[in-house]
Amino acid sequence: MGLLDSVLSNMLAGGAQANSSGTAAAGSGGAALLQAAIGLLNSPQVGGLPGLVQKFEQAGLGQQISSWIGTGANLPINAGQLQQALSPELINGIAQKIGIAPDLVTQGLAQILPHVVDHATPNGQLQTTALLDEGLSLLKGKLFG
Repeated sequence: MGLLDSVLSNMLAGGAQANSSGTAAAGSGGAALLQAAIGLLNSPQVGGLPGLVQKFEQAGLGQQISSWIGTGANLPINAGQLQQALSPELINGIAQKIGIAPDLVTQGLAQILPHVVDHATPNGQLQTTALLDEGLSLLKGKLFG
């Protein structure tokens, strides 16, 4: 889990830096973005992890999300690509909920989401809902407990 911890630390540091320039909410923005990324995997609006996979495939990003699910290296994604896969309403909703600008949401999720999906699929396969819920609960407990 060291890599995810590192990403979270970078996001928290980024939140603190954004605060000093007045463009973001509290330094907890990184933790809130991580919770939002985890929430996407359970979101009825998205359709859970299978729905997220479908959205990425429809946006031409199937190779990226498949790499996150698989056991190999995670392909990167940028904020613009993430905007192609997720609806503006979803991104704006997350931004409003955690109190940061939508562009910061997409930048942060582009860094965090590959690791969250990777950790939610440890065997390189989509999990059943019960197993996914259990895994995400453990991840939340480890990071926020």
